[in-house]
Amino acid sequence: MEKLKKKKRRVIHYDKIVKIGYKKFKENFISELDFENDLNKKITFYLNNNNEEKVTLSVPSFTVNLIFLRLYMENEYEIDRLSIFEDSINADTIEGHFNYIIEHFRDVLDIGLIKKGIKETIEDLVRFSAKCNYYISSSINLYDLVKLSTTNKEFDELIHYKVDPEDTISVCEEKLKEASDRLIEILKVEDTCLKSFLNAKVGVKPKQLREAILNIGFKPDIHGNIIPEPINTNFLFGYRDEIDFFNNAIGTRKALILNYKYTKRSGYLTRKLETLTTDCSFSHKNHCDTKHHLKVIVEDEDHLDRMHGRYYLTKTKKIREIKRTNLKLIGKKIRVFSPITCGDMSLGNGQICSRCYGKMYDINKQFNPGILATLFLTNPFTQNILSSKHLINISTATIIWDERIKDYFIIQRNSLKIRDDKIFTIIIKEGDLEIDEMKNKIFTKRMTIKEKEKKIEFDFPLDIYYPKEHKEGKIKLKSSEKGCFEFIVENKEFSKNLERIIKVLETNEHIVGNDYNDIYNTFIRILMENGISIASVHTETILSRLVRSRKNHSKFIDFNKKKIPEYDTLRVTNAILESDSVALGLSFERISQQMLNPQFYLKKGSSLLELFYK
Repeated sequence: MEKLKKKKRRVIHYDKIVKIGYKKFKENFISELDFENDLNKKITFYLNNNNEEKVTLSVPSFTVNLIFLRLYMENEYEIDRLSIFEDSINADTIEGHFNYIIEHFRDVLDIGLIKKGIKETIEDLVRFSAKCNYYISSSINLYDLVKLSTTNKEFDELIHYKVDPEDTISVCEEKLKEASDRLIEILKVEDTCLKSFLNAKVGVKPKQLREAILNIGFKPDIHGNIIPEPINTNFLFGYRDEIDFFNNAIGTRKALILNYKYTKRSGYLTRKLETLTTDCSFSHKNHCDTKHHLKVIVEDEDHLDRMHGRYYLTKTKKIREIKRTNLKLIGKKIRVFSPITCGDMSLGNGQICSRCYGKMYDINKQFNPGILATLFLTNPFTQNILSSKHLINISTATIIWDERIKDYFIIQRNSLKIRDDKIFTIIIKEGDLEIDEMKNKIFTKRMTIKEKEKKIEFDFPLDIYYPKEHKEGKIKLKSSEKGCFEFIVENKEFSKNLERIIKVLETNEHIVGNDYNDIYNTFIRILMENGISIASVHTETILSRLVRSRKNHSKFIDFNKKKIPEYDTLRVTNAILESDSVALGLSFERISQQMLNPQFYLKKGSSLLELFYK
C-alpha cells in the first residue's frame, strides 16, 4: 500500500476499502501512519459507491472514523453522513454514535453481530489510543498557562478572579460557573497542553480545573453546611493565609468521614437490590396480556429521554413508541407498558415481556434485567463515593425570599443586615422562638415588622438566628439598633442523594397511599433532580419486585386480570424476607427471625441462589 504522504493517497473511496477487505485495509492503514508527518494532512473520503457524497477529514479523524465504521464496511452497508465524526470525539459522542449504530442496524443485523462489532470497535480504539499516546505523549504543564496569560488578557483576568464579598453564596457559585465555562471555552481553542483533554472531555474535570487556575471558592463544613468564608484564590497562586488552609482541611476531613460512612451504605444497598432482583428474568414473549399500565407524568426532556424506546397506549388505544424527539408528550400523563404492570410478573419468580421492557430488550435479552437495573442505579454512587474529591464539592439550593424583605434587610452571604435608612420595629413572638442546643443560640422562621401603623408578617425559607443573647419572652428590636440576623446555607452534597434513594426504597416516607404510580413518579423525580442518569425501565424493574399481593406477600400481582387485586408496595428488606424462596431469604440476613416464623416453613418457591446450597 502506498504511503500516505504521496498525493494520490489523499483520496479514499468506500468501494475500494470493501474490495480490499475492511480488516486488511484498516490494519495496513494504521500500521503505515507516520505520526511525525501525517497528523496535519487531510483525506477526502467518498462515503458510497456512486461517489456522490464526500467528507474531508484530518488523518487522525479519518482513522477514528475508519475504526467506528466497522459494521458498515464489514457488512457492505452504505455510509450516511450522520455516522461520521467530523469534530473531536468524547465519551458523550461515542455513546451517541453506538446508540445510532444500534438503532440503524437493529432491524437488519442479528443483535449478537452488532454486539460483537461494538466490542471489537472498542478494542481497536484502545489499541489505537495506546499507539497515539506512545508517539504524542500528552502531558500537562504550567508553562503553557503562564505563557497564555501574557498573550490573552481575558484569560489573565480569569486566573485572578475573586469572589465578590457582597454576593450571596448561590450568586457566587453561579458567577463562578459562568467564569469557569468561559475559561474552558478559551482553553479549548488556545494551543495549550489542556486543549486536547478538554475537547475530548477526559483527563481533566471542570471542577478540578476551576479550583486549580480560577478560584477554589466555598467548602462544606462537618455538619453538611457551607462555610461562609470562601477560599478566594486558586491553587496556581496558592493559599492566602492559614484560614484558607484550615477551611480546605475541614472540607477534606468531611470527605474522609463521608467516604468511610457512605461506602458501606452504598455497598449494602447494592447487595440488597442484587438479592431482591436475582430471580428477575425475561419471559421472551413479544407481549403479555396485561390490562393495566403505569401512569407516567412526563416531566421534561430529560424524563422523555429516559423513556426513549418504550411503548405507550394512546387515548384511542393504539400502541405507540416513545421517542426522545416527540416533545408533545412533555407535561402529559401517559399509560406506559411497564415491568411494574407486566402481565408476566405472575409467572414464576416474576418475568418481563419484550413490549413492557421496550426496545432495549433486543440489547439486554441475554442478561438478568434485575441485576442490570441494580448496577445502573448504584454504580454511580459507589464510584463517586470512592473518589473523595466529589465529597468536598458544594451545591446550594436556591433560597427564595419574600420580595418585601429587601425593604427592611440587606440580604448578605449568610446574614440579613437590618437597614438603617428606615425606622421600624422587629417583633418576634415567644412562641416562634426555638433554641439550637448545639450553637446555644435562639432562632426563628417567623417575625413581624411594624412600620408606623403598618404590620407585615414574614415567614422565612430557613432558620434565622438572633444575634444577641436572649433569656425569655418575645423579642422587640428597633431598626436603629442595627445588627444582623444570621442564617446557615445548607450544602446539597451528593451523598444526600443516596439517602433519598434509600428513603424511597426502605421507608414509608414516599409510599403515600401505596400507589405504585405515585411511587414511580416520586422515584424518577428524585433521580432527575439529582442528576442520576438511568433509563426509566431500570427504575421500573427494581420497583416491580416490591409490588406484592396483599393476601400473600410472597406472590406477585396478576395484571392480566381486569381488576387489579389488592396489593402492597413493600420495603426492599421485607420484599426479600417475605419472598417465596427459602434460599433467597437465608442468603440475606435475620436468619433467626425468619426461622422463628411459622410461615418460613411453608415456602415452596425456587431461586437461582439454591445452586449455592447444594
